[in-house]
Amino acid sequence: MLCIWHINKNILKNCLNKFDKHEQFDYFMKEVNQLLCISTETSFNVSLVEFRYKFLKSGGADEYIISNVVPLKKFIVPAWNNSVRHFGNTGTSCAEGQH
Repeated sequence: MLCIWHINKNILKNCLNKFDKHEQFDYFMKEVNQLLCISTETSFNVSLVEFRYKFLKSGGADEYIISNVVPLKKFIVPAWNNSVRHFGNTGTSCAEGQH
């Protein structure tokens, strides 16, 4: 498993400058986090298509997610990593998981 907190920090670093308004970036992050919380592979694939359509004109933020985050889905998304016992921890330590 990978730490969702660190993934979100990388998204912030690489995608914030792609949006004119902070509210647009907040909406983008909300959608990214919803995508990363999906519990079935089918739902993930459908949601990924919808995500790409929503952020097609995001200045490359969608491409960052597609090329850097989606390939790690087996380590992040519950549809794949719920087969590993992790007791709900999504951070690399208990303190980081509370961010």
